[in-house]
Amino acid sequence: MADGVELTSASKGNVSLSVTPPLSVLTRKQLTELAIPVRVPLLGDWLTERHPCMVYAQTGQGKSLFSMSVAMAVASGGRVFGWKAPQPRPVLYVDAEMDRADIKVRDGLLAQTVAGGDAEALNRNLHVLTRHGQPDGAVFPDLVEPAGQKALLALVQQLKPALVILDNLSTLAEIRDENDASAFGPVLKMLWSLRQLGCAVLLVHHTGKNGSAFRGSSKLAATFESIIKLDRSRDIGPRETGFVIQWDKFRASPDARGNSQKVQLVEGPDGDWKWVTEEGEDQALFEVVRCVRSRDYQLDKHIAEALGITTVQMSRLRKRAILGGLITDQEWRACLQEARSMAGCELLAEGDGDLESTGGGHE
Repeated sequence: MADGVELTSASKGNVSLSVTPPLSVLTRKQLTELAIPVRVPLLGDWLTERHPCMVYAQTGQGKSLFSMSVAMAVASGGRVFGWKAPQPRPVLYVDAEMDRADIKVRDGLLAQTVAGGDAEALNRNLHVLTRHGQPDGAVFPDLVEPAGQKALLALVQQLKPALVILDNLSTLAEIRDENDASAFGPVLKMLWSLRQLGCAVLLVHHTGKNGSAFRGSSKLAATFESIIKLDRSRDIGPRETGFVIQWDKFRASPDARGNSQKVQLVEGPDGDWKWVTEEGEDQALFEVVRCVRSRDYQLDKHIAEALGITTVQMSRLRKRAILGGLITDQEWRACLQEARSMAGCELLAEGDGDLESTGGGHE
């Protein structure tokens, strides 16, 4: 095969050639001088342009509610789950499972939950493609079959969405053996093709039988920059709607792994629905450690006051942070000591920063 030219077929002495583009290889000098646009945020500080994400949960846990809420926030430039979209952007939502009538009902409910969005932009930017309601013979997107892949890519090239949501993997791809890593090859290639077209991708998936991890090969995990699990909360009753947003992976901020926040769909006194967000204790752990390392606080009780928690809660979080390996007891004490030194205070005896030694940490 000659450079950039691949021999594809030969018959009756006639040779058919297919020209393939050469690979683009950069020297470090070329890379440093290359003008590469910064990936613009689409929602919060995690979902950016060309960002691949997977969200997974057990059946009926709220995957579609979560995904459609994200779609509406991005499309309208609104806020949901504590994340703000900087500006309205086009979104393509592909649903291969639900009836259009059910999606319409959910749309009306969830539109109320996105705060500060532009209603006209939402109507213009959110494109919903459902398997239900398609004409006979229409080729619906598929992540494995070539015809379905071609249909999805053509639609993306036409609509030019900033975000594509695929709901869900089980209904958009027939994978005979989910434990076979190679079986996911076509899916991974398709996700990469969408990123090449400039799209962020949110893939909706299910948990495995034990409910602790996503279904299928672990090869999927390497593809995504973030992986979100929606977990059950003991505080939410069986007839209530809500979940805990758990970060299994966030490549841009590895420390975010393990962070969580509880969200619940509640009806207000005026009849409007909204998502109520409550940070989980795991999130509070990271916030407490961040405060300690900032050297802005001289005592544990000062951090408790800044975070609006009791000294008992502060003592519990300190113990959990140290036992969990987020920070050592030695580093904790040194940070508080440095804060006092920078503030010009007299150095306190060792242990004075500990709530329990000051009498504030006993339950």
